[in-house]
Amino acid sequence: MIEQEIKSIQMATLDSLTMISNRRGFMTLVDHSLKVCRRNQLPISILLFDLNKFKAINDTYGHHEGDFALVSFAQIMLDSFRDCDVIARIGGDEFVVMLLDSDAESISVVLEKFKAATASANSRLNKPYNIEYSVGVANFPCDTETQIEAMIQAADAAMFEDKKAHGAGMARLSCRGRSLLKVVEAVPSFEIPGVLALVEICPPADRILTQGGAPRF
Repeated sequence: MIEQEIKSIQMATLDSLTMISNRRGFMTLVDHSLKVCRRNQLPISILLFDLNKFKAINDTYGHHEGDFALVSFAQIMLDSFRDCDVIARIGGDEFVVMLLDSDAESISVVLEKFKAATASANSRLNKPYNIEYSVGVANFPCDTETQIEAMIQAADAAMFEDKKAHGAGMARLSCRGRSLLKVVEAVPSFEIPGVLALVEICPPADRILTQGGAPRF
């Protein structure tokens, strides 16, 4: 009886397709993580991912391929992020990550590695489509009073800017003029005090150039 109750609670917090946390599970885990960050004075970052051209995958190749793309993307996230980071699927093709102790400078490194991992997966899977995504990032200090839903909204707003820029293949940044990545164009985005909104793109594998043996985006 107890085992069944525990299993029911676990399943209620997991996404049944990808088997990573769902929104409910994410909110539960983040509540604990926020306390850890505040206690240890660690900065907080929220990454909001949205798959590009996902509807086209479903319409062209069938929902089974759409499900495969979602599961594959979740696996890339599991392989790319640390055990202490909180990962979840919170919508149809939306995923979120809460990074602990990751400041603005380290976020660009994290995203570069994730791009490389996605490109590698696309090459390995050899599907008639590429898994592509847009991502928005919102950074917060350890003493932020911003609620988690507002954090997600900030990252979502940054991701929306990325969506608009994706077709042009550019990285865009909104941070009161400060540059964290090589910026093609600085644009006004979503700003609230203490929040850094960073948006960038993941190009298809065949559009990634290399320089010195390393991926260059």
